[in-house]
Amino acid sequence: MGIGAVLDSDPDLNGIKRSGVAGLGTAGLTMSSKTRTQALKFQLDAKRNTAAGTQVKSRLSYSRATKSSQFDASVVSARLPVGDFTTAGLEPSGSVDLAAHASGVRTQQGNVRFMTGIKRPFGTKFTYTITRRKTDGMTVIRGTRQKLEFGVNARLNRRAILRGVLGGDRLRVVGSTPVTHTKTRVGVGVTFRPSKLLTLEFDVGSGRFRDDAANIAGMEWRVAATRQGRVGDVFAYASSEQLAQGRLDQLQFGLTRATEHHKFSVAVGLARLAVNSSEPTIDLRYSATAARSRLDIALSRDFSGSDESGETRIATKFDVGLSRRIGARGALDLSVSYLKTDATALAGKRSATHIGAVYRLRLREDWGLVLGGQRRTRRDETGHRVGSNSVHVTFERRFKGGL
Repeated sequence: MGIGAVLDSDPDLNGIKRSGVAGLGTAGLTMSSKTRTQALKFQLDAKRNTAAGTQVKSRLSYSRATKSSQFDASVVSARLPVGDFTTAGLEPSGSVDLAAHASGVRTQQGNVRFMTGIKRPFGTKFTYTITRRKTDGMTVIRGTRQKLEFGVNARLNRRAILRGVLGGDRLRVVGSTPVTHTKTRVGVGVTFRPSKLLTLEFDVGSGRFRDDAANIAGMEWRVAATRQGRVGDVFAYASSEQLAQGRLDQLQFGLTRATEHHKFSVAVGLARLAVNSSEPTIDLRYSATAARSRLDIALSRDFSGSDESGETRIATKFDVGLSRRIGARGALDLSVSYLKTDATALAGKRSATHIGAVYRLRLREDWGLVLGGQRRTRRDETGHRVGSNSVHVTFERRFKGGL
C-alpha cells in the first residue's frame, strides 16, 4: 500500500490545463496457492488519483494439469482513466481500441481452455473467451465479444497429424452506431513432418459472415512451413480468410531464435483486405536479460478487428520496457508505448503515446519510496492533439504473510 501526491498539467487529458497537486493512493494484493497439479492466483493493482479518477486492474487465474489433460480459466478486468490505453494484465483478444475523445474505458474478460489427449493419439481442445467493454464519454458505448472454438486432432503416424476445427465469433455493440456481427468457420487440416527439421501445415475450410445487411460465405485456407536451423527457426505462411469488408489475404516470412538470455522473433509480409492495395505488415519481438537488467521491445503493424465498430483496420503498436536494479536497494523502470489505429468508415484515425519513468528505493525491509513521471499524448479523429506531463511521489508499505 502507498500514499503520496501527484502534480499533473492536464489530468483529464482534454486540453484544459489545470495544474495542481492531487492526492495519490495505491494498493496491491497478490495471493497464490500451488500444488503438484493445480495452481490458483489472484492479483489486484489499484491507483486512486483525486484529480484524474481511479485505475483498477485485477486477474484471477486457475489451472489444473495431468499427464494427458489441462484446464485453464481466468477472469481479468481493467478500469482505465481518461487517456490511458495501457492494458497490461488483459489477455490478448486480437483487437486494440483507443477510446474516442476524452473517455475512460472499462474492460472485463473471461477465458476458458480445456485440452485432452496430450501426447496421445487422439485429443481435443476447447476454448471460450468473452470480452465486455464500456467506453464512457459523450456517448456511452457498450460492446460484448464472444469467441468459441472446438478442435480435434488425431495422430495418423509419427509424421502426420490430422486436425478439425469448428468455431464462431460474435460481436454486439450498443452505442451511437449499433453493430451486430457473427462469424462462423469450419475446417480441416494436416501437419506433416517429412524430416526432423521441416514441418508443413495445410488447412482448408469455409467461413461465413452475417450481420443485418449481409450474409457472405467463402473458402478459407492456410499453408505454412517451418524449418529448424542453427541460426533459428525460419518460417513462411500464406493465408486467406473471409471478413466483413471482404477477403483478407496475407503472406509472411519470419525467423525465431532463443538463447539463454535472448529471445528474438520477427515476421514481415504483405496483407490485402478486399480490393484495397497491399499493406506491409511486421511483428517484431525481442527480450534480453542480464544479472541486473531486462529489456523488452515489441513492434507490430497488422490488420486488427475493432471491438468498438466491428471493422478491420491497420493498427500499429510499439512498446519498449527497460528495468534495471541500481545499487543494493534501488530499481529503475523506463517505458515507451505508442498506438495508432487507421481510419475506417465508422471510426476515425486515433493515436496515443505514453512515456514513463519510475524509480523505487527500498528504505527499510517493508518501507519504500517511489518517484516517477510520465508524458501522455493523444490525437482523436478530429485531429485535435492534447498532452499531459505529471510527476508523483509515493511512500509504500509492504505486508507479507502465508497460511
